[in-house]
Formats: sequence, C-alpha cells, structure tokens
Amino acid sequence: MSTEAAAEARGDLTRRRIATALWLGVCASIAISLVIWAGRGLPRQPISFAQGPLGMSAIAMTGTVYATVALFLARRLPRNLIGWFFLAVGIGMAAIIPVNLALADALRVFRPIPVPNLILAWGITSVQLPASGALLVIVLLLFPDGRPERGLWRLAAGAAVLGCLLMTVASALQPDGLLWYPTLPNPAAAPRDLLPVLVGTRVAGMAFLVAGLGLAAVRLASRYRRADPIRRRQLGWILAGSVAMGTTLGPLFAVRYAIGAPDAVGERLVFIAAVGGVLFPISVAAACLRERLFGIEAIVNRTLVYVPLMGILGGMYTAAVVLLQRLFVQFTGNTSDAAIVLATLLLAAALTPVRRELEGLVERGTRTAKASGGASTDAPPPSGQATILLAVLERLERIEGRLDALEPGPAARTPRSVATPGFPHLAGEGRPSAAPTEGCRGTQRRRTASHARNPPTATAATPAPAQNRSPVMKLPGMNPSP
Repeated sequence: MSTEAAAEARGDLTRRRIATALWLGVCASIAISLVIWAGRGLPRQPISFAQGPLGMSAIAMTGTVYATVALFLARRLPRNLIGWFFLAVGIGMAAIIPVNLALADALRVFRPIPVPNLILAWGITSVQLPASGALLVIVLLLFPDGRPERGLWRLAAGAAVLGCLLMTVASALQPDGLLWYPTLPNPAAAPRDLLPVLVGTRVAGMAFLVAGLGLAAVRLASRYRRADPIRRRQLGWILAGSVAMGTTLGPLFAVRYAIGAPDAVGERLVFIAAVGGVLFPISVAAACLRERLFGIEAIVNRTLVYVPLMGILGGMYTAAVVLLQRLFVQFTGNTSDAAIVLATLLLAAALTPVRRELEGLVERGTRTAKASGGASTDAPPPSGQATILLAVLERLERIEGRLDALEPGPAARTPRSVATPGFPHLAGEGRPSAAPTEGCRGTQRRRTASHARNPPTATAATPAPAQNRSPVMKLPGMNPSP
C-alpha cells in the first residue's frame, strides 16, 4: 500500500470513530434526558411549541433518526457530506432536551439563569432551526452521487444560506425575549424601534429558505426525468421523502417565523413536522437498502431494526409512565416512583419480542428487494464492443453457410458454432452457441490424433473437395490425363 493510500485509510478510520462517538453522545443525551424528565413527572418545558410530551417526543425522534442514519452513511462513506450534514441536524436536535431541563430547574426555583444556559438557549433560538433547514436543502442538492450538478444548485444553495442568515440575525436581535423561550431575556436584544425591521427580515429570510427548498426539489425532479431506470428508482425514494419533509416543514416555518400561533397548535405542528422530517432520512436508508444508493447493499438492516426499536420503546416508556402516574394520582392522590419501576419492567419485557418482530420484517423486505433486483443487477446488458463482436460473428456465419451450400455432395456441412462465453442467450441456430463441453473437446482431440496417424485417402466414392479441384480446359486433339 502506498503512503497516500495508507494516509487515506487512516483518515477514513478517524472519521468513522468520530461519527460513532458523536452518535453515542446524541443517543446518551436523549435517553438520559428523557429518563430524568419522566422521573420528574413529565413537567411542562419552557420552550414554546414543545412544552408537553408531544413536542418532546418529536424532538427526541428527530434527533435519534437523523443521527442513526448519519452514522450508517458516515461509516460506509466517510467522505460523503450527506451523512455529516444529517449528523449535524441530529446533534442540534439532541441539544434541545438537556438545555430545556436545565432552564426548567432554574425557573422552578426562581433563581437567575446561568449565563452558559442562557447563551445555549439564545443559540438554539437563533441558529438551530434555520441552520437545519439550510443543511437539508444542501443535502437535496447532493443527491444522488454526493456531488452537486451544474445549473440551479448555486442559486438554490445561495437562497437557502441567505435565508438562514437573515432568520438567524432577526431572531438573535429580537427585542422582546427569545423566540423559542419567550420567558427568557435576550442577551443581544436590539432596540424596540427596530422590531418592524427585524420582523420583515425574518419573513424575508423564511421566503428565501423556502425558495431554496423549492429550487432544490426542482433540480432533483430534473435529475429524475433524465436518469436511467435504476437511478430513477433510487431518486424516487428521495423525492418522496423530500416532498413529505417540505410539506410538513413549510407550515411550521410559516407559523413560527411569520404568522404566530398558540402553543397547543404549535406543538401539533412541531410533531407533524418531525414525522415528515424523519421520513426524509428514512427514505435515504430505504433507497440504500432496496435500490443500492451510493453502492451500499443491505448492511443497513441493523439501522432499520434499531431506529424503529428505539422509537417504539421510547414511546412505550413515556406512555407507560404517564398512564401509571395518573393511576397512582387517581387512587392515592400523589405520584409515586413505582410508576417508573413498573414502566422500566414493561420496557425490559417488550424489548426482545419487538426486536425479533422488526428483524423479521426487515429480513422479508431484504429478500423481496433481492428477488426484484436480481434480474437487473446480475445480468447487465452487453456493452458496445460485445454487440459489435456478435454482429461480426453472425455475418461470418452467414457467409460460411453460403459457401458450404455451394459444395457438391449429398451431405453439406452445417454451419459451425462459434463459442461465445458470457452470451448463452444467443445460442441456437444462426447464433453463437455456448462453449463445448469437456466430452466434446476430448472427442475432437482423439479424432485429430487419429487423422494425424492415418490420413484419409481419396476414393472413388468420396469426391475431392471442390476447392481443391482446378478446372481443366479440353482442346481438340488432346487426350484427357489419366
């Protein structure tokens, strides 16, 4: 191995380890935060549009799915930017829940918010959602081969980045508190006289970001129309996921940054946007599994098992804790830690059956994908050189057949078959046949050796071949040669 190849291998190994460490951090942060929040009785959080269980489950689901699909892509293709952009979205979503818990602790005891927590809340309010939207637009521009195509990609990426910057600046300078944490003061608040300008800037940024998303979708649809059938099947999954993501994220952006709505309505919009948003990385994983996007085969099976498993078990645990706590309050008048213990036992009992069921579903899907894709992948069409060679062979056979038909004798030779390994579908009359078997080769060698020892002699019953006879012109007075 050369020095450059060794350096590239070490770099890829380092990237895989970094991706694995970040994924473990995301999963640990979400799991520990949910356990702590459930242990406190699921209190309402200070973040708007995600105060209750519906909003918190949406945040946890989004962070887990994006980080898990990102880990799969980063480990298989460590230099592909799509996996790293997915990982950035997952990290941003995973940071929201522990920040919420820390802020809720400070607000509950009526003490001043620590400066680091306030800075984190300010960063989440200003950067997290606009940056996630811009990254997803850029991800759409990179499909299906990880490189942007000439044309609309610069315009789409520029509109998305400009929209992200405008929304970030307007949210960061909002004078009347933080956008996502309205009860907290803004450490970088602008004078209140600039509020109309900041609102207009935020709306303009949202329009640019939505326009970038639309241009990216148009560019992806254009690639789909010009692609071959295999690439179309791959891009079909990506188009379906991007449509689901765009139709659910658009209303959330409009309500959050332009229109405004009560927290109850906003929480439902956040959950719907989370469901549509996670369909996009799931569609990428499905394209990798069923259509071998990026050349990745069915190693994604574990991802498709454990991502739904974590979501199902997390939902079961949250629902069990809520239900048991309400039962304890109904019968005893107080909450009890026994609800957490019983929910944990229920989770442990459901782990193995749910995992086995998901593994069976994924295995059946993999077998179906292999059966449907085997004909198209195992027998590719002949190349241009092979097609020319077959045409030449067919022409030679026709010429040989015509020459054999001109020979005298009752038994004219049949056209010989030309062995063309790799094209058995062309075997038959007038087509090259498959290579001769070992028995035929042995018989041919024995006949050749026998003819070499005893060369055949011409007899009266066996006329000489026509090509060895030379025409003789008879002249008057000449006797024929004996």
